[in-house]
Amino acid sequence: MVPDFLLDDLSVPGGSISEQLAAAQALVPEQLLTDSGQDDEIRTCVELEYYHFWMNALQHVGMYAEQSGLDAELPAEFWIHVAAAAHLMEFPEFVPYLLGKAKGLEWQDPLDAMAAFVTMPELAGMPDDVRGMSRRAADLVRRHAAEAGPMLDQGDLNGLAEHMRSGAYEEISEDLSILYSDAFDELYGYVTDPSFPEEHRAHFWAIVGANQFVVQLGEEGTLFALTTHAEVWWRAN
Repeated sequence: MVPDFLLDDLSVPGGSISEQLAAAQALVPEQLLTDSGQDDEIRTCVELEYYHFWMNALQHVGMYAEQSGLDAELPAEFWIHVAAAAHLMEFPEFVPYLLGKAKGLEWQDPLDAMAAFVTMPELAGMPDDVRGMSRRAADLVRRHAAEAGPMLDQGDLNGLAEHMRSGAYEEISEDLSILYSDAFDELYGYVTDPSFPEEHRAHFWAIVGANQFVVQLGEEGTLFALTTHAEVWWRAN
């Protein structure tokens, strides 16, 4: 679940789950940990050995730093240790985002992801049903605003994201979001496949960087209430 280009020049350290998480936590400045609001959560997770939620909380610290313009306070090793823990706990969904951050890739938001989604119909190897939804999404954007046509034709992710931020997304958000949600699981699997082409790294990161996974408990009242699983943040919320 990690494109080959994401592993270039990265060295993953050895160690147990707890050692990886402790090493990551040791790299977080104390003030950043406090400001993130995750310090009590992490303390509880460490005491109770809730490794899944400790990993989750550390990722939230990183996301807080990212959103607050404090990325420079966390070294690449922080993200690599958290990724290693995620791998050891068999939470592969977390790993692409964490390694992307280790590579220094920039903050992405949902409209970056939408821009990637509508400019992907002709990429080789895309599942046919996802390609169809991507084409319908692109047609929706094109019909709504003539100025979006050249951006779609040129695969201009940044231009399309800014176009949608200018107010265009609000007017088509419901239809576009439905298509994106229906396509997401296969789309995420496609962009995180080891063979996903490096020349489309921007598409990979727009989808992954804007769609971090979080740890969720099973639903109350079911046999799986105490089990944990990964869920993309906007579905979990």
